[in-house]
Amino acid sequence: MFQSTARKVAAVATLGASLVFGSAASAENYGLVRPTTPSAVTPVAPTAPANTFVARPTPAAANVRVTPEQLSQMLANMGYEVEAKTNEKGQSYNVLKVSRNGWTYNPTVSLSPDRTMLWISSPCADVPANAIGSAPADKLMALLQKNAEFGPGYFNYKPAAGKIYYSVPSANVNLTPKELRQKLEQFCDDIRATEELWSPAKWAATTPAAVSTNR
Repeated sequence: MFQSTARKVAAVATLGASLVFGSAASAENYGLVRPTTPSAVTPVAPTAPANTFVARPTPAAANVRVTPEQLSQMLANMGYEVEAKTNEKGQSYNVLKVSRNGWTYNPTVSLSPDRTMLWISSPCADVPANAIGSAPADKLMALLQKNAEFGPGYFNYKPAAGKIYYSVPSANVNLTPKELRQKLEQFCDDIRATEELWSPAKWAATTPAAVSTNR
């Protein structure tokens, strides 16, 4: 009996020693498993499937500016009567003959000196400097209000020329014949729609002999 008890005590002592000093064999003998330290895991970057298509951004179209020569040719190809001219500064411009809805217009189409802007301009009426003072203020104020409505188009008066002008600037960027025709037709329609305001013949307070209209 004493020997059996001694053997049990020795077995318990051996198990305790194995647990303290880390003997894996001893621990396994008694059905015990020491916890293991997890190994370091190397992260793996996600990869796209082999057949995945990645779209590239489409580059923006380059801004193209027409040259004075190209502008003249474009207008001629559009069927307008074009007279190419050069001013005293050596800058080229085009005078057109445009027939629309019973009226004939002679707008000037040109580019700015740096070629960044397209200009369409035309005289609307002859008003000598000595007659501008007799122009009815209500008509001129209404004409100024049209500037806000038509912008960037605007009416202006040049005393040296003695004329009322209508001018419309726009960016010279990727200009097409279709767009240019739309600009010219709108330009002509704006002039006709405002005849009551810029035409001295429509000004009751102005004598017909003092001024004349220019269509």
